[in-house]
Amino acid sequence: MKVAYDDIWMDIVYRKPPWTLEDILDCFKKHWIAVFGMIYSRKLKEEVHRLVEKFKPFKGFTPSLENVGELVDDAMNILEECEVHSNYGLLFSEAFAELKQVQKFQRECVDGTVSGTSLETYLKRKTISKSKKRLSLDSDGNTSQPLRPDSVTPPSMASSHTSPHVSDDGVVCLQPVEDRFRTIWQTILNLCDTMKTWVESSAKEHLQEMNDTLSKLVPFVKDLRYQFEYTLSFSPTQIKSQQAYVHNMCIKLNTFFSTMELQDSCEPVEVEQVQLYFASEERRTMLKAGLRQLDDMIRSLFTFLHLLPD
Repeated sequence: MKVAYDDIWMDIVYRKPPWTLEDILDCFKKHWIAVFGMIYSRKLKEEVHRLVEKFKPFKGFTPSLENVGELVDDAMNILEECEVHSNYGLLFSEAFAELKQVQKFQRECVDGTVSGTSLETYLKRKTISKSKKRLSLDSDGNTSQPLRPDSVTPPSMASSHTSPHVSDDGVVCLQPVEDRFRTIWQTILNLCDTMKTWVESSAKEHLQEMNDTLSKLVPFVKDLRYQFEYTLSFSPTQIKSQQAYVHNMCIKLNTFFSTMELQDSCEPVEVEQVQLYFASEERRTMLKAGLRQLDDMIRSLFTFLHLLPD
């Protein structure tokens, strides 16, 4: 909402804070066409609608195990979709894992394989069991440790230890990163200019073209902005150990043109190149300016989006 409406979003949002879960679901439903429908999967609207109905206060309503199962399934689908577009770190993953246990408890209750215990006791028992398993020894006699995102070797680095972008004297070439940034930013601006021309000439004649362009461009640019800001949040020192996170940024950069069904004239960038580019102190000011430009472009895209009929 804030990205779509900037500083006036609190005046526009359907429900004002403090929010309950029902308020948030109502906001999802109310602002679906203008905001959330361009980001999330279409099926999410139906799941939000079902949850809104289930959370309405019915006098004398007693939920059944089947109803609880449907509620949990819908909630898990929403969490899974939200995690893709989230900047809340592991919060959605942790919530999803908890709901997975609730789902398992509900199914065991339906099957009759669990009895004489509350959900709270069940979850507590599962947590203790999981902790013991984590501390168990693996086959080599070493204590198992949970896998950290920054310990994962991205596919682009795992395939080969030699990069084609490293010169004979060991210097990594960063020009492909700069070229790709410049080309993507310019392409987005060109698309905005094209849509502005459509609006100024005859918007009605180009509604379908605008819809097709925005349906691909808006979610991609919002995700790109998230990956860009997240990568930029690491200090020049930290970024060198964040291969897995930077790998996500590389995927966004390398798939922009295929997503938009445009010809890609740039060579693909690799994790090490992007790491070094963001680690460069002299480029930090330029990168922050690039982030502000992304915000401006997103505001322009939402301006066009609001011109489309409901």
